Amino acid sequence: MFRYDSPFMRFMALVANLILLNLLWIITSLPLVTAGASTTAMYYVVLQYVNKQDDAVFKPFLKSFKDNFKQATKIWIPHGLIGLALVAEYFYLTINKTDSLWWLIFVVMAGVYLLISGMLYPMLARYENVTRAIVFNSINLSFRNFFPMLTTVILNFAPIGLLMIDYEVFLRTLPLWTFGGFALIAYLNAIIVMRIFKKYDNPEDDQN
Repeated sequence: MFRYDSPFMRFMALVANLILLNLLWIITSLPLVTAGASTTAMYYVVLQYVNKQDDAVFKPFLKSFKDNFKQATKIWIPHGLIGLALVAEYFYLTINKTDSLWWLIFVVMAGVYLLISGMLYPMLARYENVTRAIVFNSINLSFRNFFPMLTTVILNFAPIGLLMIDYEVFLRTLPLWTFGGFALIAYLNAIIVMRIFKKYDNPEDDQN
C-alpha cells in the first residue's frame, strides 16, 4: 500500500498537490485583478492531472500564470464585474423582498453565468486562441453540453451560495476552503470539461 506508485500513495499525492494548489491560487488571487490568471493557471494544472500528463504544482502553475496573464485578465475584468453585479442584485432582491418573477429572472441569469464560468477558464487554460473565440466557444460548448455542465454549476455555486446564504456556516468551513476546497472543485470540473474537450478534439469519437 505504501509503494510510491500504489493507488493509495497516488491518491495521497493528489490530495497534497490540491492543498498546495489551493493555497497558491488563494495567494495569487489576493490582488483580485490577478484572479483570472490564477484561476486559469489552476485549471491548467488540474487538467494535466486529469490527463495524467504531469503531477507538479508550482512550475506549471507559474508558467500558465505568466503565459495567460494578459488574456486572462482581459476576460476576468468584465467577467468579475458581471459576477459582482449578480451578487449585488441578490442582496437587493433579498432586502427589498421583491416578487417571484424577479427572483426567477435572477436565478436564470446567475445559472447562465455559472454555466459559462465552468467552461471559460478551462478553455483558456487548454487552448490558444483570440479572446473573442475563447468566450464564444465557451458559451457554445456550455449550452451544447448543457446537462453535463449542470454539475459544474452546482460545484461552482457551492462556496458562493454558502457565503451568500449563511456566511456563518461558510466561516466555520473556512479551513476546508483554505486547504483544498477550491482546487478540489476545479479538479472535479476538469474531469467533466475534459470529456467534452476530447469529444471535440477528436471528431471521430462522436461516431463511437
